[in-house]
Amino acid sequence: MEFELKTPAEIEAMSEYQREKYFDQKAQHDKAEAKRLAEEAVKAEMDNIKAEAKKEVEAQIKVVKDEYDKKLEDAEKALKAHKEEFIKGDIESVESQIEKGLSDEELRSLVTVRGKTVDLNDVNLTRKAPLATFAGSVATATPALVGPGHYSFHARDLMNVRSTNSNAVPFIQFTKSATGGIDTVAEGAQKPEFGYDAVAKVANVYKIAGLLDVTDEMMDDVVGFRSWIAREAVLALRDVEDYKIYKGSGSSDIEGLWTNAPDAPAIPNIGGNRLEDVCSAITSIRKNNRQATAVIVSPAKWMEIYLNKDDENAYTYPVVFDTTRNILTLGGVPVLWSNVFDDDEGLIGDFNRGAEIWQRKGISLAYGDQHVDNFGKNIITIRVEERLALTKYYSDAFLKLFAGSEAGGGGVEG
Repeated sequence: MEFELKTPAEIEAMSEYQREKYFDQKAQHDKAEAKRLAEEAVKAEMDNIKAEAKKEVEAQIKVVKDEYDKKLEDAEKALKAHKEEFIKGDIESVESQIEKGLSDEELRSLVTVRGKTVDLNDVNLTRKAPLATFAGSVATATPALVGPGHYSFHARDLMNVRSTNSNAVPFIQFTKSATGGIDTVAEGAQKPEFGYDAVAKVANVYKIAGLLDVTDEMMDDVVGFRSWIAREAVLALRDVEDYKIYKGSGSSDIEGLWTNAPDAPAIPNIGGNRLEDVCSAITSIRKNNRQATAVIVSPAKWMEIYLNKDDENAYTYPVVFDTTRNILTLGGVPVLWSNVFDDDEGLIGDFNRGAEIWQRKGISLAYGDQHVDNFGKNIITIRVEERLALTKYYSDAFLKLFAGSEAGGGGVEG
């Protein structure tokens, strides 16, 4: 029998015995109701945990399957390449066998194109043209997949990369004081400050991501596409990562090393032209007790430095090109190029100790057909993303180059 709640008036009209019995029944009802609600809450939580566990297992299965597909694809490509090399090197083609068994006249009489015999004078037996591929036919060889060009090196190749589980990385940025510092003191005297100006800062973690839509047919029919796009997506993301590390705006974005760096000061008797400006900047970094570990300039500036020679084709400044490592150095500092910088821009700094990249989430590559109306159009969306922060420890460890240079020219006279 179900318990029925009574109104205050109905309870007031009960006898003492009825009222006592009613409250006993109400207590039992409340206890049973609380138990029921608790069981429902536990069941809902268990259902939620099972659903999340199922998603995680499915995601892990997908990763394993994708890795298996990639390995299978690589194995198929290797097997195909081996077969082609084996056939090319060891087995004579049917056409070659026929050619050796026929005279020139007999061979010419067999040459036809679309059912019509070719004029004998148009056939060159010593240098045959490759077979034409007509509409509707399938090419016998698989062309290489070639995408846009990428940088030969990346900013992270010059810097420390650390892991973090935080969405924001607190750090202290130091600047060398113009005055003061550790010094000799008398016994019992007040000690001087270190000579550092310290500012507490926070580097937020930001996501860098992008999408690419491709068709089912491209994924299925283009040999090697899956493994190629896995590499291509990473390189494309790295290119954008370079821009953020060098030139990120700092407004809801990574603050790039170049963005708020001061202009390299001119040092008397060193600066004066483009090449000397770089030498002056190297010296400025060293005067700040920092180590200039790299100079990053535009491709145009790199070539200008590289071509700086006198009339006898000798370098007029300490420019050395290490042919074993293919690296240009100036004053012992590697000079590298990046398209992030405009023709009259450059950056010099202590990439080893002056800044670090903090990786919150490494590069993630995923694809699916649930984006927008992909399913109905047989479109697959490929997503690549990462999350990182950049900490700049010394405000004077990075300097902008060529701020006072005029556009164009600037070469060193021999």
